[in-house]
Formats: sequence, C-alpha cells, structure tokens
Amino acid sequence: MAFVEDPSEFLRTDEFAEAGTIAGEPVTGIFKEQFVEVEETEGRHPTLFVATNAIPSGTDHGTAVNVKSKDYTIVGMQPTESEVFTLLILEEVSLMPIGEL
Repeated sequence: MAFVEDPSEFLRTDEFAEAGTIAGEPVTGIFKEQFVEVEETEGRHPTLFVATNAIPSGTDHGTAVNVKSKDYTIVGMQPTESEVFTLLILEEVSLMPIGEL
C-alpha cells in the first residue's frame, strides 16, 4: 500500500498556518513576508505555502488572494518536488496607483 501524505497535518491554524482565500475560496496555508534587498532596493516578499489540492481550479497568475486581512495577487506558483504543496508568490494589491504617491 502506498504512503499518502495528509497536508492538513502541516497546515493547522492552531499552530502556524493562517486562514485565507484564493479566488474567494477558503484555504489554509503558511504565510511569510520576508524582507529582501536587491541592489540597494528594499522590499517585502510575501508567499503562501498551501496544499496543491486546495488550490481552486483555474488559479493562475493574477488570481486574487486574501490572507491576514490583506489583498494580494499571485505572481508565481512553485510546486514542491512531490507536488503535494505549492508555494504561491504574492504581490500586495496597492490601493493607490504608484504614479499618485
């Protein structure tokens, strides 16, 4: 009998996972917002690590994500080697166009 991973064991909200939505559908994942610096430019790099089977059908670059009461869009999707999990690379949705700052 083959071993089948249960991703929910790694994504418990009572430990370190966050509840959120992808395209309006509920999802649980591990949210990280790392500080990055590239060529003297600083910024944040938000990601959401989710079970691949929890990602709604049709999810792609530009799909809306909400986590920790903030709105994001997906700018990258990186499945793990086992394809049980996917790392979603996010970009925060700006309420004000950059040209108007």
